[in-house]
Amino acid sequence: MDITMGEHGNRQALLQDLAKESTFDKKWDILKPVMMKLYLEEHRTLEEVMDHLRTEYGFIAQESSYKYHINRKWKWKRNLPISKTGALILKREKRAEVGKSTIFVDKNGKPIPVDKLRRQAKELIRRESAMEHIMTRDMHNLRVLSGSSFVLGDSLFLNWYMPFGTMYISANRAASQSAPSPMTTSTPSDIVATTPSNVAHSPSNAPSPLTVYQNNRKNIQRAHMFLGGRYEDLLGKMKTEEKEIMSKWLYQFWFYAFKTAKHWGRGPRYWDSKNLGFDTLRPADEVSTMATPPLASKPISLCRWSIHCKAMRYEEVSSPDPDEDPVDQQTWNEWPKSWKEKPSGEELLNGLSNNVFSSLPATELPIAIPQIVKSLKVSPGGLQPEMFAFAVVSRNQDLLEKLEYDLIGLLASEKVKFLEQLKSLNLVHLATIYLDGSKTCCGILNQVLQICWSFRLHHVNNLGHTVLDSLMLTILKAHTSIAPGTVDDALTNEPRFPGEEADICGRFDADSDCVRDLTAKGIVQIPFSWKHKFCHTSVQAICHSIEQLCLYSRGIGDFEWLKNSTSGLFTKRCESCGLVMRLGCLHAVVMTAYLLAQFGATDEDLFGILAVSMCLLRNGFDPLMEAFIAPSVLLDGEDENFPEMSCRHQTLTAADFMECVPLQTILRWSEQKKVCWNVSLRVLRRAEIAQQTPKLNQVFINDNSDISDKSLMGNEDNDMFVGETMDNTRFAKSYRCVHEDEYQDDEYQEEDEYQEDEYKRRGFNSLVTDPQLATISAAIQAELLTYRRVKEGDSWLSPNFDMHTLLSDLTDNSSISIGLVKRGMLKAICACGRFESVGYYQCAYIEDVSRFHFSNLEDWSRSTFIAD
Repeated sequence: MDITMGEHGNRQALLQDLAKESTFDKKWDILKPVMMKLYLEEHRTLEEVMDHLRTEYGFIAQESSYKYHINRKWKWKRNLPISKTGALILKREKRAEVGKSTIFVDKNGKPIPVDKLRRQAKELIRRESAMEHIMTRDMHNLRVLSGSSFVLGDSLFLNWYMPFGTMYISANRAASQSAPSPMTTSTPSDIVATTPSNVAHSPSNAPSPLTVYQNNRKNIQRAHMFLGGRYEDLLGKMKTEEKEIMSKWLYQFWFYAFKTAKHWGRGPRYWDSKNLGFDTLRPADEVSTMATPPLASKPISLCRWSIHCKAMRYEEVSSPDPDEDPVDQQTWNEWPKSWKEKPSGEELLNGLSNNVFSSLPATELPIAIPQIVKSLKVSPGGLQPEMFAFAVVSRNQDLLEKLEYDLIGLLASEKVKFLEQLKSLNLVHLATIYLDGSKTCCGILNQVLQICWSFRLHHVNNLGHTVLDSLMLTILKAHTSIAPGTVDDALTNEPRFPGEEADICGRFDADSDCVRDLTAKGIVQIPFSWKHKFCHTSVQAICHSIEQLCLYSRGIGDFEWLKNSTSGLFTKRCESCGLVMRLGCLHAVVMTAYLLAQFGATDEDLFGILAVSMCLLRNGFDPLMEAFIAPSVLLDGEDENFPEMSCRHQTLTAADFMECVPLQTILRWSEQKKVCWNVSLRVLRRAEIAQQTPKLNQVFINDNSDISDKSLMGNEDNDMFVGETMDNTRFAKSYRCVHEDEYQDDEYQEEDEYQEDEYKRRGFNSLVTDPQLATISAAIQAELLTYRRVKEGDSWLSPNFDMHTLLSDLTDNSSISIGLVKRGMLKAICACGRFESVGYYQCAYIEDVSRFHFSNLEDWSRSTFIAD
């Protein structure tokens, strides 16, 4: 073995020096430079160094002597300390982010071997991969990552329903804020980082092993940031291209989880990028560069609907399963029992592990997926809580029932942790956001309410919106053109509402071709041209959901708290006194009606708002409840009665608030809107009077009877009841609430005697003291149960429910004479506005409300039957 740098020239001199020295220690000193060159610079092994000195210089010593001199006497360190290599690796990563290649040289100008850094990088990866990261997130950080203030829950994957707007919005917001000072990384004082003049590339331009190790380590660190909720740090570590890739991949997983949940129980067992369509879907950036982008398909204009019916027992007749067509869902067969027994969350975890759902190779992702999978496997429930959320989003009742059954089987300690995770997912709000009137109606919300063990904990979301607020948002997002900032100042920068991709009327869903066409174009909002009026399918789903919320809250003693809660929508602060002005529940309905009239479809008639208002009154909401409101602020009007910078708020009931809408605004509305607005106003005014009127008792009302004895009404001064005729209206044998004994509310039982007497005197809703309101309430229920717009050109309301007639009846203070009542089409009505034959805690069916068949819902291709 020969050594370099003139050793051959100095060999004779060294031999002469060695010959002169007789002491062994002096010979070590003479050969020290040679050993340093061999051991430290050329990285020869100790055995090679010993062999070289013996052969070339005749120097013979024990291995232990070599180790003593190298390690203890001279203290040579051939490997760089971990602190130094860690700093060098970080420096190299920082320079790589700005496109610089790097070599390190020591103070003598000698290059630091790359393999030293590679070995250390490999060791760092091993250590960081071994870390089990606990997933911790909060709503603020989720908003940072997703770019949306609408956070559907404390979830890793649930909030990626917007495929393209997410990271772009985040990037724009980050750019508008002051950027944090960049992190500076220094190298050790005895080492210098330089850029090589000539960078050698592999034949295939493959990255060097050290670069591969550094990228892996970087992605593992990003995975820890993602799992730990450090989203601002995560975004700061990503380039724009990496953010786009991450956003696309997260949306693809959202869509995969959505499809897996939606079709659980029938059809394909597994979903991948091929049957999800990601392999053939044209990316948005490619479409945007086309000279003439393809036109997006449009959904059908006619609604589907759901029909509640009594469960029937029948004998199943076996039939051969048809051959499945992956495209035609009508041919999909039900899964065998063995497929359904497997924990559904495992399917999502397996898909995440092998990345089969994505068109993006796992090697190109800017985050370490295996590290995320590893943490999910050791977290309580894994992805099972996410599966609960996606079962709600996809409206799969069978899957939700299966998940609830699996929850029962958990150990007590595991169940507590799991329920805490479910609480953070806002499942109740999620059920209202993704309400589906065409297939499940109120069914998903009913199931979720049974799972959520405390209603109050789930009633208000991270934005301060109540569940009833979420129902109002569902109306507005599906049937108006307003932006989210209209309902909440905190949402001013939001481009769309969550859940827009799922139509409440069943005309399109997140996986519909028309919606995916929009996605391919990078469009996040559903076009207003796709929307139509607040239709019967939507109205029924909203009203039935309100019924479920009221019934459930009564069952757990929370109803008084529910009906007296204030809305989180349309909240304003007085600029003069600082008062925070919050609307009541009925006030929020009035504001929703105003926005429907102003920004709804051209054929909007506001019948749905009348139905929602009557539903709340029927369930005991107080029309006399007042709220501080500044009408000129909410209604964009001028208020000359108040000087500038003075308090403009007033104490108003819902009816008072309606009367504050400027007349010139109302005159611009269509005739149908104006009529129904006036009907709703008169209904609220009558409800205010009825709320203060003693309850009617033992007033017998038969067909064609005439109420003319004012003494029977309990209030001789109330001329609203004088001469009213209940022609062809069938009430219970006595005009009293037959559901009174069935109605139970623990909160009333705990009240003092005066309040209990008030309850007995007035009844549990304002309709009990006003037969006209009770009749209107029942007629609305019958209209929703029996009529739909079957074909283009049909009226949105049936001929049996004429709004002009109803307005005339209320104006003239006469008996209700719309067709449903005048023609005797309805069964006996209870004083509380329900039907006599329907239990208070039951859902009315068509046969419960109609004396004979007059429904037009026989189009079975558009009907879904819900067996209760």
